[in-house]
Amino acid sequence: MLLLPPRVAYLRSRKFSQEAIARMVSRAPYLLNFSVERLDNRLGFFQEQLGLSAENVFELEFGFRKNEIQHVALRVPKVLAANKKRLTETFNYVHNTMEIPHNMITKFPQIFNSSLLKIKERHMFLSFLGRAIYDSTQPNYVSLDKVAAMPDDIFCREVAKASIQDFDKFRKTM
Repeated sequence: MLLLPPRVAYLRSRKFSQEAIARMVSRAPYLLNFSVERLDNRLGFFQEQLGLSAENVFELEFGFRKNEIQHVALRVPKVLAANKKRLTETFNYVHNTMEIPHNMITKFPQIFNSSLLKIKERHMFLSFLGRAIYDSTQPNYVSLDKVAAMPDDIFCREVAKASIQDFDKFRKTM
């Protein structure tokens, strides 16, 4: 593949480790479609536009520790180029409204790939049903990946223990 060597050389020049580069290529292959210039723009977005690195955004605004930031970025590389406002809104809702601690968000960073509307609808529905239990030590625990990624019908049947029709009626009241 002719696209790979220049991008890998660029990432090496930006001090990414071999392991980090391998993860980026395997978990975010769409990066290979970017020209080196566009890749540089994406990675430089936080520094140039916001005056902050991605790590600083997560550390300063969201309160994550460095190792948690690395874990999130390696599991969901798109988060590094995501819209800051969208990330902030999602984080604030999940952390402050749903009361999910940093360590749980770190375990399920895919929550940042889900739409905020979907997260809100599902959390409010689970709350209405008395099933919004996000503490893994409690019975009927609901993990964030189920809130973020399951199709509605499976979410209703397996997590909410309700029908899709009940969920649709509930959404109309929001």
